[in-house]
Amino acid sequence: MTKQTNWQQILIQCKNNIQKQITPLLKTLKQPQPNLGTGAGGDPIKQIDLTAENAIINTLKNHKISFTLISEESGIKEYGKTPYKHYVTADPIDGTTNLTRGIPFYATSIAISAFLYIRYKPTLPPTKIMEKLTAPYKELIAKTTQKPPETKTTIETETLEDLAKIAETLARPILYTTHEKEHTFYIIDNNIKLNQTAEDDNN
Repeated sequence: MTKQTNWQQILIQCKNNIQKQITPLLKTLKQPQPNLGTGAGGDPIKQIDLTAENAIINTLKNHKISFTLISEESGIKEYGKTPYKHYVTADPIDGTTNLTRGIPFYATSIAISAFLYIRYKPTLPPTKIMEKLTAPYKELIAKTTQKPPETKTTIETETLEDLAKIAETLARPILYTTHEKEHTFYIIDNNIKLNQTAEDDNN
């Protein structure tokens, strides 16, 4: 029998671990902070954000969970042997500006997803057309080397535009992977995988 993951307990541990790890940094927030670049979400990265993110990662690793992290700080990173089994979307410190100014209104946002599968298979376009097809949605698309996981449920959409609308509604990125001439776009959320597949046709 497969052991069920107690996500409620794990997320509470994530919260407690974040609080423990960032507490020493709260005393130094008014001091000059190192320049750590810009995060995947477009905001400057602060040490306290990375510390909170690492607290989440280490908590999940301690439970031997394989997962793909989609973080406002580091973007998309894969951990473990089967990272496609769980998708962890996180804003480690949601409200960093408040926190750095001493305003006690901030939180950690974490969402756990499994396989959400909606599939779109259009007329097979060549590479040039594929580039043109994806251009309007480049802000939503993140390229990955991870193949989409197998699932029992497949939902097909008619266009990539439909998939993009779903991505915006769910506030999820469209993951994009290629294999030979096949292009696959998919979204992961709540035990369903939203997917679009197309192939180059240079004939």
